[in-house]
Amino acid sequence: MKRGCVLPVSIYPDAARRLELYRLGLPPRQGATFLATATRIEEQLRRLDAFPSQTPKERFAFIKGLADLPQETPGFRFRTHNVADWSEVLRWWLQAPGARQPLADEV
Repeated sequence: MKRGCVLPVSIYPDAARRLELYRLGLPPRQGATFLATATRIEEQLRRLDAFPSQTPKERFAFIKGLADLPQETPGFRFRTHNVADWSEVLRWWLQAPGARQPLADEV
């Protein structure tokens, strides 16, 4: 009970911030980390106007970089059991240059 009363007074005194963290549905520490990452994701998405003129390799690098950002937050990491590097599946999915088709047990 005491811990619940201390949160809004000491740890998260800003009501708007508490609401933002609550809406994420994540533990507060993980939510705070994700909010910082979300800002970086938005910055990357604002650069999409250059995407159509990029080479296929540049496009793949952009999408991979975008997909890497959420993984900085614990709980958002891609788990791969049969593939050494998840980006190889992404490369195939996006039909990027140099992509190899994964085996059935890798997908």
